[in-house]
Amino acid sequence: MTSPGGRRSTWAAVAWAEGLILAGIALVGAAVATSARFCTFSLGCDGKSSVGGGSLVLLALGLVAIVGSPVAAARSSGRPAPGRAAALAALAFVLALVVGAIVFAVLVDDVLPALVLALGVEGSIAVRPPSRRAVNVRIVVVAALVVLSGVLHSSDVTILLLALLTLPAIGLADTLSGRPT
Repeated sequence: MTSPGGRRSTWAAVAWAEGLILAGIALVGAAVATSARFCTFSLGCDGKSSVGGGSLVLLALGLVAIVGSPVAAARSSGRPAPGRAAALAALAFVLALVVGAIVFAVLVDDVLPALVLALGVEGSIAVRPPSRRAVNVRIVVVAALVVLSGVLHSSDVTILLLALLTLPAIGLADTLSGRPT
């Protein structure tokens, strides 16, 4: 759905980005699982540890999907220069992840909340906001998720769930900003 200003639905952009991230994570996980050597105390190791062609293909496809996420978000949200916006979003992701990991390691002795911050920064840059007000609401929503992940730093599963909810939270922020998306 496209609005008169050339903007498209935030939710479509979020769906594409989230879908690619989830597919990428699943493919990378499958690559690790197919190349891992499984060992137990009682049975020993299965002897099937190798990084074969199938594992490398799965890994490559997973990384392409993850890297393609900001491209799909920028393109489907109607960014005028989606490649530039996606590159900026990817750079901001890496920078936020590194700086966030350092800060969270000092503050809460855990680096995983930095993933929530990095995804929030990346998504906020990649997905074209429908209005200036939406940018402010995005900042508040992402900041709330980051603070919540810092408070809940003892539960990695909860933080990973918050990380997966970061992109949909950007869509919610745009909806809360009062402008159609």
